[in-house]
Amino acid sequence: NLLESGEATDENGEINEVVIEQLQISQAELEQKGINYCYAIKELDNKLDNYKSEIARLNANKKQIENAQERMKNALKDAMVEFGIEKLEGKTISVKLTKSKSVDVYDMTSLPTDFHRQKITIEPDKVAIKEAINNGQVIEGAHLKENINLRIK
Repeated sequence: NLLESGEATDENGEINEVVIEQLQISQAELEQKGINYCYAIKELDNKLDNYKSEIARLNANKKQIENAQERMKNALKDAMVEFGIEKLEGKTISVKLTKSKSVDVYDMTSLPTDFHRQKITIEPDKVAIKEAINNGQVIEGAHLKENINLRIK
Protein backbone atom coordinates (compact mmCIF):
# COMPACT_ATOMS: atom_id res chain seq x y z
CA ASN A 1 0.00 0.00 0.00
CA LEU A 2 2.85 2.38 0.80
CA LEU A 3 4.51 1.66 -2.55
CA GLU A 4 1.26 2.21 -4.40
CA SER A 5 0.41 5.49 -2.64
CA GLY A 6 3.89 6.91 -3.17
CA GLU A 7 4.52 7.29 0.57
CA ALA A 8 7.33 4.71 0.42
CA THR A 9 9.44 6.70 -2.03
CA ASP A 10 11.40 9.93 -1.91
CA GLU A 11 11.28 12.78 -4.45
CA ASN A 12 13.54 10.76 -6.81
CA GLY A 13 11.26 7.71 -6.73
CA GLU A 14 13.71 5.72 -4.57
CA ILE A 15 12.25 3.42 -1.92
CA ASN A 16 13.05 4.60 1.62
CA GLU A 17 15.08 2.52 4.08
CA VAL A 18 12.13 1.59 6.34
CA VAL A 19 10.26 0.02 3.43
CA ILE A 20 13.41 -1.71 2.15
CA GLU A 21 13.79 -3.36 5.57
CA GLN A 22 10.14 -4.43 5.53
CA LEU A 23 10.61 -5.96 2.07
CA GLN A 24 13.59 -8.10 3.14
CA ILE A 25 12.80 -11.82 3.29
CA SER A 26 14.50 -14.10 5.78
CA GLN A 27 14.85 -17.82 5.15
CA ALA A 28 12.38 -18.61 7.96
CA GLU A 29 9.63 -16.49 6.42
CA LEU A 30 10.46 -17.15 2.76
CA GLU A 31 7.55 -19.46 1.99
CA GLN A 32 4.77 -17.33 3.48
CA LYS A 33 6.22 -13.94 2.58
CA GLY A 34 7.12 -15.20 -0.90
CA ILE A 35 3.54 -16.31 -1.55
CA ASN A 36 2.25 -12.97 -0.24
CA TYR A 37 4.68 -11.19 -2.57
CA CYS A 38 3.26 -13.17 -5.49
CA TYR A 39 -0.30 -12.09 -4.60
CA ALA A 40 0.85 -8.48 -4.38
CA ILE A 41 2.72 -8.75 -7.69
CA LYS A 42 -0.36 -10.23 -9.38
CA GLU A 43 -2.50 -7.40 -7.98
CA LEU A 44 -0.03 -4.85 -9.35
CA ASP A 45 -0.10 -6.66 -12.71
CA ASN A 46 -3.88 -6.23 -12.78
CA LYS A 47 -3.57 -2.55 -11.95
CA LEU A 48 -0.96 -2.10 -14.67
CA ASP A 49 -3.28 -3.81 -17.17
CA ASN A 50 -6.05 -1.42 -16.13
CA TYR A 51 -3.72 1.56 -16.57
CA LYS A 52 -2.65 0.29 -20.01
CA SER A 53 -6.30 -0.10 -21.05
CA GLU A 54 -7.15 3.37 -19.79
CA ILE A 55 -4.14 4.85 -21.59
CA ALA A 56 -5.23 3.12 -24.82
CA ARG A 57 -8.78 4.45 -24.37
CA LEU A 58 -7.52 7.98 -23.70
CA ASN A 59 -5.15 7.82 -26.69
CA ALA A 60 -8.05 6.75 -28.92
CA ASN A 61 -10.13 9.67 -27.62
CA LYS A 62 -7.19 12.02 -28.16
CA LYS A 63 -6.82 10.81 -31.76
CA GLN A 64 -10.55 11.37 -32.42
CA ILE A 65 -10.33 14.92 -31.09
CA GLU A 66 -7.16 15.62 -33.12
CA ASN A 67 -8.89 14.32 -36.27
CA ALA A 68 -12.00 16.42 -35.61
CA GLN A 69 -9.84 19.48 -34.96
CA GLU A 70 -7.90 18.92 -38.20
CA ARG A 71 -11.12 18.48 -40.21
CA MET A 72 -12.52 21.71 -38.75
CA LYS A 73 -9.33 23.64 -39.54
CA ASN A 74 -9.31 22.34 -43.12
CA ALA A 75 -13.01 23.14 -43.60
CA LEU A 76 -12.46 26.70 -42.32
CA LYS A 77 -9.36 27.20 -44.48
CA ASP A 78 -11.10 25.79 -47.58
CA ALA A 79 -14.14 28.05 -47.06
CA MET A 80 -11.96 31.14 -46.55
CA VAL A 81 -9.97 30.34 -49.71
CA GLU A 82 -13.14 29.62 -51.72
CA PHE A 83 -14.79 32.90 -50.72
CA GLY A 84 -11.58 34.98 -50.89
CA ILE A 85 -11.61 35.94 -47.23
CA GLU A 86 -8.15 36.35 -45.72
CA LYS A 87 -9.08 37.33 -42.16
CA LEU A 88 -11.87 36.79 -39.63
CA GLU A 89 -12.07 38.60 -36.31
CA GLY A 90 -14.26 37.97 -33.28
CA LYS A 91 -14.30 39.70 -29.90
CA THR A 92 -11.53 37.57 -28.43
CA ILE A 93 -10.21 35.53 -31.35
CA SER A 94 -9.01 36.05 -34.90
CA VAL A 95 -7.92 33.86 -37.78
CA LYS A 96 -5.82 34.80 -40.79
CA LEU A 97 -4.67 32.99 -43.91
CA THR A 98 -0.92 33.25 -44.45
CA LYS A 99 1.34 31.90 -47.16
CA SER A 100 4.48 29.83 -46.73
CA LYS A 101 6.73 27.70 -48.90
CA SER A 102 7.78 24.11 -48.39
CA VAL A 103 9.74 21.62 -50.47
CA ASP A 104 7.77 18.83 -52.11
CA VAL A 105 10.06 15.93 -53.09
CA TYR A 106 8.10 13.89 -55.62
CA ASP A 107 10.97 11.68 -56.85
CA MET A 108 13.83 10.98 -54.46
CA THR A 109 15.78 9.00 -57.07
CA SER A 110 16.05 12.04 -59.35
CA LEU A 111 17.60 14.27 -56.68
CA PRO A 112 21.35 14.96 -56.97
CA THR A 113 23.26 13.25 -54.16
CA ASP A 114 24.26 16.69 -52.80
CA PHE A 115 20.67 16.90 -51.58
CA HIS A 116 20.60 13.52 -49.83
CA ARG A 117 20.99 13.10 -46.09
CA GLN A 118 21.89 9.67 -44.78
CA LYS A 119 21.07 8.32 -41.34
CA ILE A 120 22.91 5.22 -40.18
CA THR A 121 21.90 3.20 -37.15
CA ILE A 122 24.27 0.57 -35.85
CA GLU A 123 23.14 -1.94 -33.25
CA PRO A 124 24.35 -5.37 -32.19
CA ASP A 125 22.73 -8.43 -33.79
CA LYS A 126 22.19 -10.30 -30.53
CA VAL A 127 20.60 -13.32 -32.23
CA ALA A 128 23.65 -13.82 -34.45
CA ILE A 129 26.03 -13.21 -31.54
CA LYS A 130 24.24 -15.78 -29.37
CA GLU A 131 24.26 -18.34 -32.17
CA ALA A 132 27.99 -17.78 -32.85
CA ILE A 133 28.92 -18.12 -29.17
CA ASN A 134 26.79 -21.25 -28.85
CA ASN A 135 28.73 -22.66 -31.82
CA GLY A 136 32.02 -22.13 -29.97
CA GLN A 137 33.08 -18.84 -31.52
CA VAL A 138 34.67 -16.21 -29.27
CA ILE A 139 33.15 -12.77 -29.89
CA GLU A 140 35.21 -9.85 -28.61
CA GLY A 141 32.96 -7.39 -26.78
CA ALA A 142 30.17 -9.85 -26.01
CA HIS A 143 29.53 -12.93 -23.92
CA LEU A 144 26.58 -15.03 -22.87
CA LYS A 145 25.36 -14.41 -19.36
CA GLU A 146 22.98 -16.62 -17.49
CA ASN A 147 19.95 -14.89 -16.03
CA ILE A 148 17.71 -16.09 -13.26
CA ASN A 149 14.11 -15.21 -14.00
CA LEU A 150 11.04 -15.24 -11.77
CA ARG A 151 7.87 -16.69 -13.29
CA ILE A 152 4.62 -16.35 -11.38
CA LYS A 153 1.64 -18.41 -12.53
